[in-house]
Formats: sequence, structure tokens, C-alpha cells
Amino acid sequence: MISETNGIDIFDKERIRNWFFHPFSGEQCQSCRKVFGTGEGLTPCPNCGSEDKSMRDFIKGRNALILFGKIRDFFISNEKEMVVILFCILFEVLVNNFFMSFLKAKNTPFKEIEKFLQKKITISTKVNKTFEKFVGEKFEDAIKPTKHKDFYANWNDIKDKRNNFIHGLSSGVSDDDCKLAWKLTVNSSELFAFLNNKFCVKET
Repeated sequence: MISETNGIDIFDKERIRNWFFHPFSGEQCQSCRKVFGTGEGLTPCPNCGSEDKSMRDFIKGRNALILFGKIRDFFISNEKEMVVILFCILFEVLVNNFFMSFLKAKNTPFKEIEKFLQKKITISTKVNKTFEKFVGEKFEDAIKPTKHKDFYANWNDIKDKRNNFIHGLSSGVSDDDCKLAWKLTVNSSELFAFLNNKFCVKET
């Protein structure tokens, strides 16, 4: 299993202990919503030229930041089941954030966005059906141009391991499952930044 992201060993527990925020979140223009690599978010925005709205971290929101911190802590302490369970929750948060950004880019009224997000739709349905309905591509096809093209298959695997554990069909998760869930946690921001830039940037 590849353990490096941007040259950083993500399994070096002493190093990641200091990751209070997601290290690869990037910065997002609050006008056109395009995401740039960390430190690249200049004013004016290189995409839309906006000067009146500052860049903000792409992975934002209290829920996502808390989840990332908890997953990091549980990985360091080798609480494998919690790493797997919380990654699946984080992934669902990021999927919902993607849909919110997509709908905002389409100038969808806030009440309609809120109504959609409140619908009781399973994460599998959102990823396998709703995503394609909205953007015209399957999730797994949309991410193929990235270095994270196996993310979809790996997420499905970790989701199944989570389900088997919480429904009593397995006694726990393996070290490899824990490492894979942590790797997906770290890679998730870059993947969703790509999806954001592909589908959610407002036309200028």
C-alpha cells in the first residue's frame, strides 16, 4: 500500500499527530468556488478575478474538521474499528457538501437545497444514482482521470467492512482495513476538490 501523499508518509504517527487541520485541503474562492492548492489562492482569484471575497479552506465546516481530527486520533491510538466507522461518516459529509456546492453553482434556491439534503437517501444511492443524475457521469468514471481512481472501489470495500462489523457479521477490522480507511481520509480532500472544480465552479 502506498503510504505517501505529496511526499509525506501518512502512516508516520508522530508526524500526523500535529495535523490539527486537514493538510491537503486547498483554498476555495468564495465567489466562483474554484479550489486551488494550499498557498495558491491569490487575490484576485486566478479564475474569476474576484477581489472582494477571500480564499477559505476547502475542507471547512465544524463537522468535517471534527471528524478528521477524530479519525487521526483513533488511527494514532490504533482503534481500528473507529477509524473505519468515522471515515464512512466523513465520506457522507463530503458527498453532501459536494451536492450543496453543485446546486449552489446552478443557482438553486436555498430552500430546495435544504429540502434535498434532508431527504432520507442512503449514501450508496447518493453515490451510485443521485451523483450520475446530477452531473451526467457515474462517480467511478468521474474520478478516473485522478490518481485516486481506486477510491470508489476502496470506499465500497471499507463500507462493507463497516457494515459487517456494526451488524455483528465480523468481530473487527484488520490493520490493512484501518490503514486503507486512513489513507482514504487523507486523500478525500484532494479527490473532492477535483470533483468540485469539475462540476461546481460557477461560470465566469
